[in-house]
Amino acid sequence: MLKRILNLQNKYKKFGTVMISGDSDINPLSSKNFMDLSNCCKNVEKEFVKIGDAGEENHLLVGRFMTDVKGPKIVENPFSKKVLSILSQKKKNGFL
Repeated sequence: MLKRILNLQNKYKKFGTVMISGDSDINPLSSKNFMDLSNCCKNVEKEFVKIGDAGEENHLLVGRFMTDVKGPKIVENPFSKKVLSILSQKKKNGFL
């Protein structure tokens, strides 16, 4: 498994992205994790952003789970804690 992870790291360094099969034993997200995250992203309240934090122009909808304007802060919505609990699991922290 370590060899496969090192291979992914090398691909990432070269191409800037990697794709891991959903059924791979090294994938840090289970199918249930992925579906839960997808549902949270789909259902979280969105806000339209025209100007970003650095003053850059944008034209997008943003669903926030955390902010970092004055340090990390959890956004109060029905999904933030679920997203954070999934992403902070030991298997994901070690991988990410």
